[in-house]
Parts: sequence; C-alpha cells; structure tokens
Amino acid sequence: PVTMLCLLLVAKGWCITRNSLGGREACIAGTTVALLYAAISVQLFLLTVASLVPMIVLYLVILIDIAASIFANLRVLKAQLIALRCFGID
Repeated sequence: PVTMLCLLLVAKGWCITRNSLGGREACIAGTTVALLYAAISVQLFLLTVASLVPMIVLYLVILIDIAASIFANLRVLKAQLIALRCFGID
C-alpha cells in the first residue's frame, strides 16, 4: 500500500508539477489508502476468498485514480507547451 500511495502522489503531480495537493485530493487519496490497509488487514486475518474482494476493488479504485491523475497532468502539460510555443519561447 505504501508503494501505491507513492505512485498515486506522483501521478497527481505532487512536487513535480505542483507544490501541494488540494484538500479534496489529499482526503480522497488518504481515505482510499486507509481503506486498502483495512482491507488487507481483514484479508490477512480471515484468509478467505471473499475477503479478497474489497482489496481488489480498492486496488482498482486506486488504479483508476492514478490513471485519471496522469491524464489530467498530461492535459495541463500539453496546454503549457502550447502556450510556450504561442509566445515563441523555446
């Protein structure tokens, strides 16, 4: 889960394209990672196939959030590149 959190923060552009995350983004990232920790704890305790479902769902939610964040950052970077080319800055 720590790796997923780091990947999520990098995908959101934290310390790369912006200095801080918005409150909503930080809250959603923290909540999904906390729920993932809880789901993994339950799965390790119960060791049943049914306990894998919440963990898989949360991994998919984090994956979708990562993909959406990457595409959003790509749009922002593309817009910045277009603006630089319009002003003739290379």
